[in-house]
Amino acid sequence: MVRLSSATAALVLVRVAPNPSADVLEVAYTLGGEAWTDISLLDMRGNTVQIFAKGIKQAGEQSLQASVKHLPSGTYLLRMESCGEVVMQRVEVVR
Repeated sequence: MVRLSSATAALVLVRVAPNPSADVLEVAYTLGGEAWTDISLLDMRGNTVQIFAKGIKQAGEQSLQASVKHLPSGTYLLRMESCGEVVMQRVEVVR
C-alpha cells in the first residue's frame, strides 16, 4: 500500500480482499470524518477503468463490494481519495 498524504490518519484502507480476485473485491476502509470520497480502479497507465464510489461518505468504518468480472487479467491500482489524502494499493485480477 502506498500512502500519499500528510501524517494524519483521516483515511485508512483496511482491507482489499481477495487479492488476487476473479469476481468480486471487498474494500474496507475507515474515514476520520464525513467527506467527499472517490474510490476507483486504475490500470497501470493511470487510466480509470472503474469507479467504485464517488460522493459524500459518513465517518467511521465502511466497506463496499465491487465486481471485477469484466476486467481482463492484470495488475491494477485501487485509488482512494478522501479527507485530503490519497491511498493506493495494487490489485491483481486473474481469470
